[in-house]
This record gives sequence, structure tokens and C-alpha cells, in this order.
Amino acid sequence: MAPQTPALAHGALARGIGGTDTRRSFELAVENMTCGKCVGRVERALKTVQGVVAVNVELSSGRVRVEGAGLSDMSALITGLSKPA
Repeated sequence: MAPQTPALAHGALARGIGGTDTRRSFELAVENMTCGKCVGRVERALKTVQGVVAVNVELSSGRVRVEGAGLSDMSALITGLSKPA
């Protein structure tokens, strides 16, 4: 059986958690993260999104905090997670 790719959890918490007009923070819930390699894949995928300046992935909770400049919503982050890293 092929390993599952980390993905935004179904019905996941995906919300903006504040910031200024130019820099915002978002928190995402990601499912199927089971190891350090998964964490690396999620970090690499999100760092490819234009405007992302910091990514903090917590394997134990499945939470990802993303900070970025010029991110108006999370659609680019979700698209970034859906791409192979």
C-alpha cells in the first residue's frame, strides 16, 4: 500500500488568526502526517507559495501555522498543499 500524502483535513480548521494588512497568520489542520518526512513535505509545499515567510508544522497535533506577507486568504495555501513537494 502506498503511503498517504499529507492533506488538508476534511472539515479542517483553516482560519486566519490575525495580522496586519501586509502580514497575516493562518492555522491549518493537516491529516495523514505520520513522520518527520511528512512534516518536511508540508513545509516544502507551503514554502513554495508566494508570500509565505514562515511555516511551523506540529506533527503531534497535525497543526500548521503559516505566516505570510500579501496573503489575503488561504486559497493559495490550500493549493500549495495539494501539489506534490
